[in-house]
Amino acid sequence: MWRGGKEVFLLSYVRPHRRVAKATLQTSCTSTIVGDKELGPGCCLVLVNQVLDGKAPLIRPLRDINTMDEALGHSIAWTRQQIQDDTTAAMVAPNQASPGQKG
Repeated sequence: MWRGGKEVFLLSYVRPHRRVAKATLQTSCTSTIVGDKELGPGCCLVLVNQVLDGKAPLIRPLRDINTMDEALGHSIAWTRQQIQDDTTAAMVAPNQASPGQKG
């Protein structure tokens, strides 16, 4: 189980996988309820703190929250595969420009 409080990047679930938000990891406990569903295996609950791509769709929409812009300040479900540890921020994928650089 992942520990809460860690700063992470959320990656888009469509290719190319790019950073769409910065968030705080809350839990990966599969029985946690998000909206009206259990979080389930392979997902984490995250609090969206900063939006990098406001139009990016959510993996699992929540009530009337469908995009990253709408998710700002809310806790949402996100798949573990699309979560990047903030400490790896310096290690940018070849097809992804780091902040301040042109891709």
